[in-house]
Amino acid sequence: MSEETEKRTGSFLREPQMIIALSAIVLSVCGLFVAVYEAALERQAHRASVWPSVEVSASLNPGSVRIWARNTGVGPAQIETAAVIAAGSKRESWALAVESIIGDAVHDVGYYQSMITGRVQAADAEREVIFEIKGDVGSANGDAAEKIRRAINDREFDVALCYCSVYETCWTTRLQALVDRMRGSEPVESAVEVESCASEPRSRI
Repeated sequence: MSEETEKRTGSFLREPQMIIALSAIVLSVCGLFVAVYEAALERQAHRASVWPSVEVSASLNPGSVRIWARNTGVGPAQIETAAVIAAGSKRESWALAVESIIGDAVHDVGYYQSMITGRVQAADAEREVIFEIKGDVGSANGDAAEKIRRAINDREFDVALCYCSVYETCWTTRLQALVDRMRGSEPVESAVEVESCASEPRSRI
């Protein structure tokens, strides 16, 4: 660039109109960044205002086992998938899960079960019992409940749910995560965010 060209360019840049125009461009870019940042904060606030938090928990007593799910968050939770895992494998139903723990004695026991897949749990809803078996100690039901209780404590029996918020942000939660937390084990995340529930295990429960 020649000396004369450089002088013309420097003079051009010192023109008031050019200074004003450049200032306006800089301010516009800054304003755009601020608007994008504020929009991101607003989206986060909206998501937080409808954030669900589903927990799977259990009541384990002599002769009885009760498993329930509850949404303790501030927004509704759509239960996309649910699975029961017993003896190291996903089972297609509560009956097959119970049978894998107590064997042929499953034909002599009775228990309560509820379908939770596809359900919507409201924010801070009452806990929803999804499985219960109980009986007198020494009875068929009582013996079956004791075996299942031991299986839960030995990490041989688990329930996994995958749920999503109204913004289609999804998480998984497991019974064993809460059991470990109650047991005083190392900190365990009660919910883990996932991209979707499509690849999560699914049983007919």
